[in-house]
Amino acid sequence: MTQNDVGWDFVSVQREPTLAIKVYVLVVLASFIVAAVHLVKFWRSARILKRFDGNLDFDALLPLRDRALSLKRWIVLNILAWGVVAVYGVGNITKGIGSQKSIGAALLLDIFWDLCQPLILLQWAVLVLFLVRWHMLWRIERFEMGIISTQKT
Repeated sequence: MTQNDVGWDFVSVQREPTLAIKVYVLVVLASFIVAAVHLVKFWRSARILKRFDGNLDFDALLPLRDRALSLKRWIVLNILAWGVVAVYGVGNITKGIGSQKSIGAALLLDIFWDLCQPLILLQWAVLVLFLVRWHMLWRIERFEMGIISTQKT
């Protein structure tokens, strides 16, 4: 019994990633580098601020908040870049429908694969950026609680 006897009339073809996906991979790699750099700079700043525990004010935390806001922007950039790549991939597949004359399972699998490749990258990038941002905001809140507690006494 061959694949054609079962009703599968498509062949799995390994395609080279499109230019859009290659550029998106660069965006994801840049996001990882930015997250690492922000985290290291944040830890350095937090260590310095920890020394001035009693003399801190809320203005000293503004640079830390700016780093967290920057990571939020990187998350949005990753989501927008994924959207562009997904639309581009689906557009290429629908353009190729006329030339291949393949409709059905093969087309659906191609569309699904073109959406899933960058989606996996998006999920990893957003997860890393989110966790770094969450850690930063958590530390900032602890600093703020320390400032509030020293102002009350």
